Amino acid sequence: SAVFVVSHVALRSQEQEGLLVGASDAQALHSENLTKADESPRQIIRTAARAILQRFGTWDSKQLTDEEQLFMFNAGSGTNGSLQDCDTSSEEHSECMRVGTMSVAL
Repeated sequence: SAVFVVSHVALRSQEQEGLLVGASDAQALHSENLTKADESPRQIIRTAARAILQRFGTWDSKQLTDEEQLFMFNAGSGTNGSLQDCDTSSEEHSECMRVGTMSVAL
């Protein structure tokens, strides 16, 4: 599991949207340059970030900024460009990943 903070609304520069501000794992960030969440060296963060973007389109999506989101997806499906929801009633849901989002004004 991992916790990470992303700049999802950047008023001055849209280039800052999606930047990792912090993470529960120091290896989630590149040591010498700014890191986009969907380009993190840590697979769990990269995969979760890509799933969020595939589901909501952009980091500043109204759905992300207005309310908390919780969803599950097949972690293997997020890499091929089409996000698949998990069927938790199936016995084969070992690749299911739960993602939760919360917007905080700083």
